[in-house]
Amino acid sequence: MNSWMGAHISAVIRSWGPPTQITADGAGGHIYIWRPQPIPLPPESPHATAYEKQQATYRRIAIQIHNNSYKMFYVHSNGVIYHWRAQ
Repeated sequence: MNSWMGAHISAVIRSWGPPTQITADGAGGHIYIWRPQPIPLPPESPHATAYEKQQATYRRIAIQIHNNSYKMFYVHSNGVIYHWRAQ
């Protein structure tokens, strides 16, 4: 992400595709946000073995982490990136 600092936001959009959200940064610029498409949680079988339940729990945790991730670029009004955040 540091490699994008000082770059124009259009370069990120060309590389990653359009952001999922754009909002004002409160200082005349914008915040461009990329979030992954959510993955639905699979249903748990009432007949699952202990091992299958454990594996399902691991999958649920991985999906929740995926669904809560994001990448954000803070961009001056001239389109130049001045800050980023990611989770």
